[in-house]
Amino acid sequence: MSIPSQFLTAIRLYRLPKRSPKALNPYCVVKWKLAMSPLKFVYSWYRNTLRQPKLRWWIVGGTLLYVLNPFDVVPDVFPVVGQIDDAVVVTILAAEMSQVLLDGKKARKEQKQNKHENLLA
Repeated sequence: MSIPSQFLTAIRLYRLPKRSPKALNPYCVVKWKLAMSPLKFVYSWYRNTLRQPKLRWWIVGGTLLYVLNPFDVVPDVFPVVGQIDDAVVVTILAAEMSQVLLDGKKARKEQKQNKHENLLA
């Protein structure tokens, strides 16, 4: 079975091991990587925007509006699946906000320590 050159290029770009077609189907791997790249982009944008103090509350408000709105990516009228996407969004928000709070606490502690060192010097 011959593998087309664009898939070989994609395999090299993603540093995937070159195996026999039976062990690793390059078509499936490349499709999976290409399908996940928009999700990675959205997640990194969301995370970076939450780190900016001026935009943080807009993102939190938008996330809460998304969760409360019954019309979203997977509508809430579908019994279980509709709540799963909301749960994922809330989980990401909670994880990122906890990280922001921990970073803020660490920065305040370092600032207090530096202030104390400057007073002693």
